[in-house]
Amino acid sequence: MQIFTYDLTGNDKNQIVKTAGAVELVRAADGPLVGLHVGGDRVGELVGEAQLIYNRRPISCTPTRTEALGEAHLALASKPPHVHG
Repeated sequence: MQIFTYDLTGNDKNQIVKTAGAVELVRAADGPLVGLHVGGDRVGELVGEAQLIYNRRPISCTPTRTEALGEAHLALASKPPHVHG
């Protein structure tokens, strides 16, 4: 296993909103990504990008704006997870 940790304090957005956290990527030795961990304030917006990188079944952290895209696609497929108005 290889683990890489990226400190979010170096990220411009985190500097602007004065938050900290980290992204940790886990991969098999010389192989594919097998997991990731994200921790810190306001990291919910990273979930959508993480699922694209990880290439697994879509997940939605709630409450986030990211989940709205998933809900919109489900509604378009006539499978709305929530009924609004």
